[in-house]
Amino acid sequence: MIEKLFTSKARIKILEYLFFCSDETHLREMSKELKLSPSAVKREIDNLIELGLLEKKKNKISLDKSSLILNDLKSIFVKTDSVFYPIRSEE
Repeated sequence: MIEKLFTSKARIKILEYLFFCSDETHLREMSKELKLSPSAVKREIDNLIELGLLEKKKNKISLDKSSLILNDLKSIFVKTDSVFYPIRSEE
């Protein structure tokens, strides 16, 4: 699973965005914010949904809170230099 998870910079940006900026968003909004093409964002969202990390409900993408590794994964992002977004005070 790790090999599939960290194969794309776009995938990392999407996870960082959802962990630290917006816990629920639309594909186009995320694409614009991350300065990535909508097709690249859609492809990576589909991969993350398949991995069980994201879910899509009513055209909104969010973290899948039932994922067993979500908190551990967020901790990895917090502990590395890869975090592009400031952690909000309520986090």
